[in-house]
Amino acid sequence: MSFRFRRTLSLLPGIRLNLGKSGASVSVGPKGAKITAGPKGIRATAGVPGTGMFFSQQIATTVADPRQEAEQPALNLPPEVEEVIRERPPHWEFLLLQRALRYAFDDINAMAAIGASHGTDGNYLPAMDFRNP
Repeated sequence: MSFRFRRTLSLLPGIRLNLGKSGASVSVGPKGAKITAGPKGIRATAGVPGTGMFFSQQIATTVADPRQEAEQPALNLPPEVEEVIRERPPHWEFLLLQRALRYAFDDINAMAAIGASHGTDGNYLPAMDFRNP
């Protein structure tokens, strides 16, 4: 088991000071989207507040990281997701999350239908269709 330490202090609304074992960093941004600058570099993070789902990507590094030099495996991403990653338009993090969820929509809907048909109390629950709320 490794030792971990982390403490976050709110300096102003939307600006946080993060203290950890590897050093201090500053995060700027509202809930759901932030940019963090620290000893390891700059990282952008976007997510859906309250869900635990987020996407985080290193934008720039300040130290040479030998792990980045290793060849990255090819990912089999949908074309609309690859387009957002390649072009990085304004608010690309939110677009990436939106397109990834849209791509996985049918799988999510199928899992919800299966879960709804196997209710915990033994009663049948009608399948949900998230396309038409």
